Amino acid sequence: MRREREEDLRSPLNTILISAGAIEHDPLPPETARKLERLVSAVKRMERVVGDLTDYTKRRATGTLQLHRERVDLRELVTLVAGELQAKGECRVKVDCVGDATGEWDRSRLLRSIVNLVNNALAYGAPSTPIVVQVEGDEAWAALRVHNEGDPIPADTLPHLFDPFTRGTKSAGSGLGPYIVHEIVAAHGGSIVVESTREKGTTFTVRLPRWRAVDAAGWEPRSPDRELHAEARSLAFAPRADAATVPLDHLFGQP
Repeated sequence: MRREREEDLRSPLNTILISAGAIEHDPLPPETARKLERLVSAVKRMERVVGDLTDYTKRRATGTLQLHRERVDLRELVTLVAGELQAKGECRVKVDCVGDATGEWDRSRLLRSIVNLVNNALAYGAPSTPIVVQVEGDEAWAALRVHNEGDPIPADTLPHLFDPFTRGTKSAGSGLGPYIVHEIVAAHGGSIVVESTREKGTTFTVRLPRWRAVDAAGWEPRSPDRELHAEARSLAFAPRADAATVPLDHLFGQP
């Protein structure tokens, strides 16, 4: 997607958000306030779609995603996501952080990935159970896990979960979310694994190198080593051996 076309899409969305922000603190009748909240939620969801489409187009055209790295605390991003959801009345998200999870990452893309995974868990998780988001860090790596109870991912969906335009039964988005999460993680030199069972629920695990020295681009799914048992289904992705070096250089709607 050419930059001017991206700006053409984002400009009216930004205008709506700015206008809504100017009036959201005014005294409003309850019904009007609810309508305004739905409007803002829809615009932010559309912003995510534009971001996903932009990254999809760039990835297909160039083979890489241009990263804008800065020092980021993964714990802060997860807490931000949970806080935004709680402010909207969604109190199912539980956060557990252990260790140092700061790193040199693309903040906006990583935040969009977390929102995507959490919204996915909210959409597919059992309504009466919490969504558990765990963050762990050690000297070289940080890990993010997003877990939900509920029905497992169907066996015929699992091999295509990170393909572009793959939609689940409850998806209202572009179908690019999981694919973009995979590509963002891969561009950082990380990995993503999905484990899904009826007994234990579904867990997405993302591992990210904390510093760019171990970063690589050009990742793509390899033929996964899949084990399908009556109890468990899982799928993992890893980088190509010939991966090249990556060029270095308002999110919370309803799922």
